[in-house]
Amino acid sequence: MLEVTSPDKLSCAMVRSLAALVMPFIGGALAHAEAGENLPWAGLRAPREEERLVAQHRLMVLRKAFFEDLRKTFVDDKSRRFHGPGHLATTQMGLWRFGEAVMLLARNIDWSLDKSTMPQGKSYTESMLFPAATALCQIGGGHVRSKAIFEIRLTDDEKKLKLFAWVLTRVEGAEYAVKYLGEEIEKPHVDRVRKRLEKARDYAAKGDLIWADFP
Repeated sequence: MLEVTSPDKLSCAMVRSLAALVMPFIGGALAHAEAGENLPWAGLRAPREEERLVAQHRLMVLRKAFFEDLRKTFVDDKSRRFHGPGHLATTQMGLWRFGEAVMLLARNIDWSLDKSTMPQGKSYTESMLFPAATALCQIGGGHVRSKAIFEIRLTDDEKKLKLFAWVLTRVEGAEYAVKYLGEEIEKPHVDRVRKRLEKARDYAAKGDLIWADFP
């Protein structure tokens, strides 16, 4: 059983991993700059509007390509290793707040890391075992809130129900998560859907304590 601590605390290992991802990029960027080559974002400071718009378009293309590569990396990784390709891909989706990742992450909200691959001798939050759920929390916003409530209405899977309830509490806060689910319960629903919403509301009321009895 992993020690339950604040889900806001990133492990030192996670920070080192993110640094390992970013530093080669920064190093390459500095090398380009020293060589006098234009960086993708440098054009945003160009004196002519046309050049600035071209730079903006280049960045949008790069962003799309970056997400597509992350998506493929996640889908192709079957290892579920801590800091494996799939783990780091979902982490990046959350850190960069890719709204286009919401559907993919929601479909895989119960995608979990293999506990045996976690570094020994360190304590981790239970939530860190579910990087797709954590990434949804980082993306946040109304789209994630609506998606979480939509999925709660459909699922009979207890683990997914708890995860979507937790995401809702992290995005909106426990008080508002309970409020939004209460409002949804008041709408016309068949009994099985209403029961799912009521159960999710009870989970949301627990906030982070939901992990204390997580399956």
